[in-house]
Amino acid sequence: MSKKLAGGADAIVLDVKYGDGAFMKTKERAFELARAMVDIGVAAGKPTTAVLTSMNAPLGMSIGNSLEVDEAVDVLSGRGGKRLKEVVLTVGAYMLKAAGLVTTAEEGRTILQEHIDNGSGLQKNLRRFFKKHKGRYVLYRRASSDKKRKCKRNTS
Repeated sequence: MSKKLAGGADAIVLDVKYGDGAFMKTKERAFELARAMVDIGVAAGKPTTAVLTSMNAPLGMSIGNSLEVDEAVDVLSGRGGKRLKEVVLTVGAYMLKAAGLVTTAEEGRTILQEHIDNGSGLQKNLRRFFKKHKGRYVLYRRASSDKKRKCKRNTS
């Protein structure tokens, strides 16, 4: 929470994980942690929401930061795993609500699904993300396709 508050977030959406692959082993303990973090955020004057995610099974098929980014890009492009997509839509919907862009999480989820379906989630918004963070989308795409070619060669 200290990083999120120090970073100047206007609102905070937390994804608190529980289960075999998480720090918190039970849903009840994760709920207690989430409640404490929400209380901290609210006490600091920041609208704060938490969602709980089971890690009793992997969310995706990749391990490692760059491969996980590729998997997130797959979700934005309409591909990708069902579990990861569910987390993306849920957290994203609450982020839109926290930003005041929608009135309900359900409305946010519908808008996010539309962006995935029409391709703007990847094409427009990912490019905007890279630009805001001083990254170069073209270099990301090149590196990503190089990794995929290497993976295909190594699996044959």
